[in-house]
Amino acid sequence: MFNWFLTLNTVVLSNNNIVGSLPPSLGKSGVSYLRPDNQRNGLTGPIDVLSSMSNLPQVWLHSNFFTGTIPNMSNCTHLFDLQLQSNFLIGLVPPSLLALSSLKNIFLGNNLLSGPIPVFHKRVKANWEGNNFCRRDVGPCDPQVTILLEILDAFGYPGVLFGKEKHACSEGLFRCQRGKIVSIDLRNKQLMGTISPAFSKLTSLMNLTPANNNLTGSIPVTLTTLPQLQLLDVYNNSLSGRLPKFPSKVKLITRGNVFLGLNISQRLGGGGQNATTSHLGGQSKKATLRAVWIACIYIQLNYNVMEYYSFLYTAYSTLLSAKLITVSMNTLTYESVLYFSILLFMIATVDSINPENYEANYMSDLLKALNPTPMGWSNKTHYCEWEGISCDSSRSVTSIKLPSSSLTGKLPTDIFSLNNLTHIDLHNNSLNGDLPDIRNLLLLQTVSLGHNNFTSVPYYCFQNLQNLRTFNLSNNLKLYPWVFPLSNLASSTTLDSLDLEATNIIGPLDPDTFHSFPNLHTFIISHNKLEGSLPQSLGKSAIRYLRLNDQGGYGFTGTIDVISRMSNLSQAWLHNNSFTDRIPNMSNCTNLSDLQLQSNVLTGLIPPSLLTLPSLRIISLGANMLQGPIPVFHKRVKATLRPNYFCRSDVGPCDPQIMILLEIFEGFRSPNILMPQIISGNNACSTVPIECQREKIVSFEILDFNLTGTISPTFSNLTSLVNLTLAGNSLNGSIPPSLTTLPQLQLLDLSNNNLSGVIPKFSSKVKLNTIGNALLHQNMSRQGGGENATTGGDVQTRGSSKANLRPFWIAGASLISVGFVILIVIICNHKRYPILVQWLISEKNDKFIQR
Repeated sequence: MFNWFLTLNTVVLSNNNIVGSLPPSLGKSGVSYLRPDNQRNGLTGPIDVLSSMSNLPQVWLHSNFFTGTIPNMSNCTHLFDLQLQSNFLIGLVPPSLLALSSLKNIFLGNNLLSGPIPVFHKRVKANWEGNNFCRRDVGPCDPQVTILLEILDAFGYPGVLFGKEKHACSEGLFRCQRGKIVSIDLRNKQLMGTISPAFSKLTSLMNLTPANNNLTGSIPVTLTTLPQLQLLDVYNNSLSGRLPKFPSKVKLITRGNVFLGLNISQRLGGGGQNATTSHLGGQSKKATLRAVWIACIYIQLNYNVMEYYSFLYTAYSTLLSAKLITVSMNTLTYESVLYFSILLFMIATVDSINPENYEANYMSDLLKALNPTPMGWSNKTHYCEWEGISCDSSRSVTSIKLPSSSLTGKLPTDIFSLNNLTHIDLHNNSLNGDLPDIRNLLLLQTVSLGHNNFTSVPYYCFQNLQNLRTFNLSNNLKLYPWVFPLSNLASSTTLDSLDLEATNIIGPLDPDTFHSFPNLHTFIISHNKLEGSLPQSLGKSAIRYLRLNDQGGYGFTGTIDVISRMSNLSQAWLHNNSFTDRIPNMSNCTNLSDLQLQSNVLTGLIPPSLLTLPSLRIISLGANMLQGPIPVFHKRVKATLRPNYFCRSDVGPCDPQIMILLEIFEGFRSPNILMPQIISGNNACSTVPIECQREKIVSFEILDFNLTGTISPTFSNLTSLVNLTLAGNSLNGSIPPSLTTLPQLQLLDLSNNNLSGVIPKFSSKVKLNTIGNALLHQNMSRQGGGENATTGGDVQTRGSSKANLRPFWIAGASLISVGFVILIVIICNHKRYPILVQWLISEKNDKFIQR
């Protein structure tokens, strides 16, 4: 984008609705002043691009959804004003930021920054409140916290690990004894990056379990030096390389890391000290192939089928490239025959990998995890006979149903090993820890885990659930803040009920959210911290039960027009948000029975379509800014209407002039929030911009009030109006011709708006001011060049430009006349004046004689 603007110096895009990330081309631009702050739905992604903008003196990125760490800013030597508050930035404040010589203002508050509080130069005005710094005052962090921050740096500072406490032992992920960390549980934390060697500095560490993440790289050799280590569980990551030799007392779990510890590529032609090349002797080749065979058997017994085939393919490719085997029939060797015999044997016996073994292991772990032990559960009986467990004819688990059983504990993570699971119902218990990783359970139809104490949502844990129909996670109040899992659930096109009430979801809803769920009929996401406007895709959904109420903070904003297109809607709870503007025409919602709109900022009249809905039974409109007469619903409807700004306290019509004013304000689109303060009660003459004489409105004046929308033709119904002033706003559209019929109008001031079109012909007594409307013009053919004719956008006042200039012409002519008289007197008094007159007469006579 910025490649096209080579000379661009200033970019000010504040207070809009821009989404997406900062483009890389911004880093190569010459932009000096950058202000994309306060975006309604928020910019996202990292801010690393700033580090390459050397010309940058001012950056305002606050009030967005930027993530990641603050980059090294040492290149930004001109930077004096940096606003990063109210985002989701994490990690340490970089030292380069403290050393910027030009810095004068920096705001970092309301992020997720950690480490010690930064100390800026005394010339810098700094704000850092609302972060996760290790202490409330300036000073170093606890030594163990410093080690943990170094560890988190290798993970890329995942937000799920952050706490706001001063000591490492106060964070739930770390268990301590006598102030020393002895256990770190990082299972299912969506971790990426590598395992840091800094773990070896935690000399009291006994248990380290970063299982079921996306970690890469090798296991640091320094972990073998931990004197107290008893358990290292790196199950189901993407680790590789040599497996360090740990003491025999350490229980090491590495299953699910296919290339960890085998080092085939290194041993078979990969170079290095232990590399085996094509010139090896026959015995060495045979020993190597036997090692491959043993490895195949190990993989077959400890990994799933896909991992097993992956290993066979990798082993074959490596042996082939190392020339340990050949595939040419002319050079068929003993080693080739041996390897292909191994390969055929392993493929033929792959079915010996019994899924029931995984199920049995999981069910055994589940038995140990749940407290109290469910009735009838015991290692002495097959799990298919346990209460709440159902199996199919092949003895595979198909459902786990233990609702309201007072259960506590953490569910084992690898529930995805239950390949035939169709239903899981554990709602209304006290289970904690991470949500179970249910991805790739292709048969799963129902998930009910609501009313528990789960703390985090594993990355991609809802992915590839192609038959999911009902998902209920409601009232898990301890979940770490997360965003609506659209990318995870996008494959769940059969989903018909989704309940995420009170699960600490933050941010806006994606505009395309409801395109992914064509069968969704129940959508409950109340009591969260969502914001932004309602997605337009909601209007095309089949949703019948919609609950978006009670969002923390500002909640949802914008209009509710989208619900007027939801013809299947039966229940809509939108209360306790910040919705604005008017209630739309709801005539299309014939099935609507329950509408809750209280405690918003809705304005205007209640539409008549709302009073005639045949299915309506409950409606709540209180605590808004609605106006007009109190609506009268059918007696079958339970209606809550107060408090609002209705024109009278009892049922009945409003004063006619009040209704005219309300209709006029229907044309004005903003600021609607102030309309009730302008028009209040049932007496039009008591409102602020109105002046009356004998109870008739004679003056309507709203100057510089940021009004948008159009000028209503209804003004013509105020037949006593003398002065109409709407200058200094942002009104658009044309001037209604009906205004020319106002019999008493003397002043019409519409200057400095965005009006367009033809100016109607007003009476000559009307002082008309339309200057500052560039698209407004006179229709000369229609006006015929009369007294009110004008040209262009700078329209004059009271009559034509000639009429306006008449006083100047009169004054000018008078001055010229006086000057001429003075000149004559001077000449006549001059002593040579008679000689000059005689000469002129002589000249005239001579010319006459010659003729």
